[in-house]
Amino acid sequence: MRDINFEADLERYPYPRPFFKDQSIWAIWVYRCGRRLMNRQPSLLRIVLFKLYWPLFKMVETITGISISLDAEIGPGLRIYHFGNVFIGGVIGRNCTLRNGVTIGHRSEATGWPVIGDDVEFGVGAVAIGSIHIGSGTKIGPLSVVTSDVPENSIVLGNPGKIYPRIGSCWMPSTASTRSSTSSARSTACVPPGDLSAPRPPAPLETQVRISMEHTNLESFLGVGVDGAGQEVDAGR
Repeated sequence: MRDINFEADLERYPYPRPFFKDQSIWAIWVYRCGRRLMNRQPSLLRIVLFKLYWPLFKMVETITGISISLDAEIGPGLRIYHFGNVFIGGVIGRNCTLRNGVTIGHRSEATGWPVIGDDVEFGVGAVAIGSIHIGSGTKIGPLSVVTSDVPENSIVLGNPGKIYPRIGSCWMPSTASTRSSTSSARSTACVPPGDLSAPRPPAPLETQVRISMEHTNLESFLGVGVDGAGQEVDAGR
C-alpha cells in the first residue's frame, strides 16, 4: 500500500538506500506502518498485524533509541539526523527536522502535548514539553527548553528558552523567556545581517553561548552550514 507521507520522509534523505545508512529511517518507517494499521477497519487481520507491530516497535526503539508515539500526528517529510535519546509525541507539521537527544512530550498524563508547525528545526538535545504551540519556521537551538508558545519564524535559545522573534530580515531578543505567555521584541533597531558596520545590540545570554544574530553564525550554531558549492548542509553529518 502506497504511503505518501513516508515517500515524503524518504525525500528528506537525499542519498540512495537510506535504510542501509541511517537508523533513524527505521523508526520513521515503523511509525508510519503503525499509523496505517490504526486507520484500517477493525478486523482479524488488523489484530494479527498489530501483534506483529508491537514487538517490531520495541526492537527498533531499543536499537535506535528513537521512540515515536503511535498517537503522535506527524506530517510528511520528517527528518531525524542521527539517532539516540529521541522521544516524539504530540502534533508535528510538515518537513520538520529533529536531531539526537530531542524530546517532544507532555509534563504528565493529565496535560496536553505540543503542537509543532511546519518546517520547524530542533537542535541537539532540545526539549519541547507541555500544551504549547510552536509556530512554523521556528528554529530551536541545541539544549534549549521550550515550555510555552513560540511565534512563527522565531529562534529559541537557552534554558529556559529565550525567544528571538524575527523582525524583518533578522531576529531580535525577546524581553521574556518561554516561561512567559507573551514575548515582545525590544525596541532596539533591527540591523540587517549583511550590514556589519552598523551597531548591533549585544546578545543578552551572558551565561549562555554568545552568538551573533547573523545568518551564517546562527546556522552554524544550529548545526547547518554551507558547502563549497553554496548548498546548505547539516554540519552534524
